[in-house]
Amino acid sequence: MRSRLTVIPALVLSMAFCGLFPAAVSGGVPFEGEQFPTPALKAFHDAMQPLVHEAAPAKDAARIRAAVPDLDAKRSAILRGGTGSAAGKAKLDVVKLLEAFNSSVTKLVQASKGSGNDDAVLAALDSVHTAFEALVAGYPAKG
Repeated sequence: MRSRLTVIPALVLSMAFCGLFPAAVSGGVPFEGEQFPTPALKAFHDAMQPLVHEAAPAKDAARIRAAVPDLDAKRSAILRGGTGSAAGKAKLDVVKLLEAFNSSVTKLVQASKGSGNDDAVLAALDSVHTAFEALVAGYPAKG
């Protein structure tokens, strides 16, 4: 007998893919094959994805530390892109999301220096992931 912890997520994903649970697929990070609002956001996602889904579950802080300079450079490219086509209140919202994202990456850079606390690196990566998902969800769509 399967536990509820495995059945419920599988059910939600099945419903999402069938279009029965649109909230599960609206906003957030696009599914594979979907377009990101900017190439810089896609590049950051592609660099972060294996860290979040492979290195973090394995508690491989050394792998995360090694990838931080690349994430930092990709963060800079996102920030150079600014707020895209957002205007008015939407632009202010994107600025706040960019600030939160920038702050989270700065904390990851700081946590990854030297051979410090592995838990701090893992927590900082989780914060970057959360801030990145919020940024992608709030970023104006390609026009």
